Amino acid sequence: MSGHLPLRSLPPRSYYFPALLGLLVLSAVWQFHFINIDRFLSDESLYAWLGERIQARPQIIFSPEAASYQPPLLAMLIAFVREIFPSGMALRIVSFVFYLAGIAAIYFLGERLKGGFAGLWASIGLAFNPVYFGSGASVLTDVPLTFFCIIYIFLLAGLDPHRPLRYHLILATVGGLAVLLKWSGAVLIPVTLVAYGMRLSPMNWPSRAARALIPTGTMLFLLWLFMRIAVATSFSGFLGRIAADVGDYQRVGINILSAFAIVGAPALRWLCVLGILGLRNEKRYTAALLLSWLATFIPGIAIFIPAGVARYYLPLLPCLVLIMGMAVEQAVSAGESRWAQRFLRPAALGMALAGYLVSLTQFNAAVMKQENINLGYADAGAVIRKLANSDTVILAASERQLRYFTGFNLQEFGGNIVPLRYEKQELEEFLRKTPGEVLIVLDCWEALQPSWVRLGGGETTNYLHSLGFELVDVVHGFLDPQHPEAGMRPWFWIYRN
Repeated sequence: MSGHLPLRSLPPRSYYFPALLGLLVLSAVWQFHFINIDRFLSDESLYAWLGERIQARPQIIFSPEAASYQPPLLAMLIAFVREIFPSGMALRIVSFVFYLAGIAAIYFLGERLKGGFAGLWASIGLAFNPVYFGSGASVLTDVPLTFFCIIYIFLLAGLDPHRPLRYHLILATVGGLAVLLKWSGAVLIPVTLVAYGMRLSPMNWPSRAARALIPTGTMLFLLWLFMRIAVATSFSGFLGRIAADVGDYQRVGINILSAFAIVGAPALRWLCVLGILGLRNEKRYTAALLLSWLATFIPGIAIFIPAGVARYYLPLLPCLVLIMGMAVEQAVSAGESRWAQRFLRPAALGMALAGYLVSLTQFNAAVMKQENINLGYADAGAVIRKLANSDTVILAASERQLRYFTGFNLQEFGGNIVPLRYEKQELEEFLRKTPGEVLIVLDCWEALQPSWVRLGGGETTNYLHSLGFELVDVVHGFLDPQHPEAGMRPWFWIYRN
């Protein structure tokens, strides 16, 4: 009897799906801690505020306020979930659900493109990737967008000439949801054109183009619609903004070179490179789909994002971890003995899980430390509500967070809050043109402090005193006892003229 084991019997794979369920439980338990943290980033407070506004007045969905930063889908989801959960949990439960859904979705995508091993490897790599894990309970668009990208590619992977019209409509729906989450969801359009061009090749060009127009036309229309609402510009104006972003060669170059860093350790980046080279051994359509994912997302995202913001690359991460999983599967499948085939796969998966958990344990300490930043906004908001009236102008360094916790809107949308002026000349000019009561709110959390601010000393207070302002309140708070700077410290300084 031959010592070779036929591929179709290699090896018992009944453990893949139960292992996925166990991975989901482990991920949920570990991530659940972060649902009720008090930390509040600037972008998170934007979506939290819009969620409240849409819940109270759904008609603002089509207003510049709702679409000025990104399209309004995340805020709409928050508004919906707030009807079910308490507000604190509702803010983070949306990304938490998408975090788990993305782990499951990448498994099924890997299974469709290669097999259960590659899918499970990709699920492990996604679940415990530090950037994906760190964003799993955030009030941000990155994790939901990652999920919709996985589902969209999953649908493209199943595309064929015999699919009924409803299949193309489902693709259009998922692609439209991606664009409604974030402008960068539009990078799915080139991948769509590659997929339809290859997969529907037996059809004539008019039929192929008509079907491809269903998802691409939907995404382009939604992109145009909400860009028009947000910036009140023409589509040519939107293209002009893209051209300006492309022209920032240094930032775009840095972002492109940094793309593979999203996977983590240098060894994993090399594994990505080997996996990309190994795509020549995969089915032609599978390789084209993954390469088009890389080739459009890397420059597409790099053009629009600030340098050094890792979470913006999350929609690219599933492609990279899947390519790594396919490379490892090729390696372990090379063993011809029954022992190799039966034990190498579970061993490789176990090593991947152990390695990611060790890495994440180290990363978790940094994540826990992040809980000790961007605190105290609720207390500062309560103080400001007592000091301010409907006519008070509030100059704030962290205007988005204070908008959410005070209930006062930004001045550009008919409210009281104005971003703090960063130069003395700008501040003094603004105060000369602003009659009536003004509050100036400084905080220790804002990374980009005005040039005239020196926190913790008397210089800033003396300067504002010369402009007619008095320090009326200081909001203090306690950091976690485990924090190296634990104890009471000032977080906010509130001045009034």
